[in-house]
Amino acid sequence: MLLFINGIYEGVECAHVGYWVDDYELAFELLTQLVTDNWILQEATIVDGQDRLDVPIKAIDGEPIQAHIRMLQRQWELILNNSGNNDQTNSSIALRQQQFISWHLHLDAYYDDMLLHLEKMIVSLEKRKSLMLISQSNESLRLLMNDQYDSLLKSNKRMYRKTKLNRQKNMIRLQQINNDPSVR
Repeated sequence: MLLFINGIYEGVECAHVGYWVDDYELAFELLTQLVTDNWILQEATIVDGQDRLDVPIKAIDGEPIQAHIRMLQRQWELILNNSGNNDQTNSSIALRQQQFISWHLHLDAYYDDMLLHLEKMIVSLEKRKSLMLISQSNESLRLLMNDQYDSLLKSNKRMYRKTKLNRQKNMIRLQQINNDPSVR
């Protein structure tokens, strides 16, 4: 999988900078690290085989995601290992629950941005495809371009469905946290 970025670093415009990444999580961590290192991201794209994902760079704020996950994991381990002082444990649990809720709300905002971006991409591709079919007089070129647009639309619609499903799972988890004290 490849991550391509366009951006500005120390006043120098850098176009089509590519990085090999193993998965989406590492790609987002790398983007976060670049923002932390004072890159100004203009565009970011992840290419995974036939799939292409234009990353909504507004969602990359320089806050590392993995660090939050690790912190929450350590905090939960402390809670599970320390069944001593109930007052301290209860206040720690309440604080950690708030952090966990905050994390899920942040993730929901990210999914919302991603869904809006993908919706715009799908509408744009459908418009471009329609215009191309009307304006292209060369039949073989029109068929080839139609196949390319269909492939891009299929890929973007698949990513949209996957993102929507992930958002629904996140909201279910958030509801479970709010409603069930044993999940906390």
